[in-house]
Amino acid sequence: MRVVIVEAGEGYTTKLGEIFCGLTGDEQGMVEQAQVAVAECGFRVMPNDEGGCCEFQATCDGDSYIAISVYPG
Repeated sequence: MRVVIVEAGEGYTTKLGEIFCGLTGDEQGMVEQAQVAVAECGFRVMPNDEGGCCEFQATCDGDSYIAISVYPG
């Protein structure tokens, strides 16, 4: 599954990159696994309750992915 890493700063977002992970389970479980994988890459994950947007994204062309917000820096 493609995981898109998005920096979320004050008034902006920037795509930092992507990683590919073998995720399993339901959508929420895959989001949680993706958060761990992004953190293991050295990023500080921004949880949804702190203004982040970590969620499964379904696309019309079938290229679904998971977006994970991270703090700047």
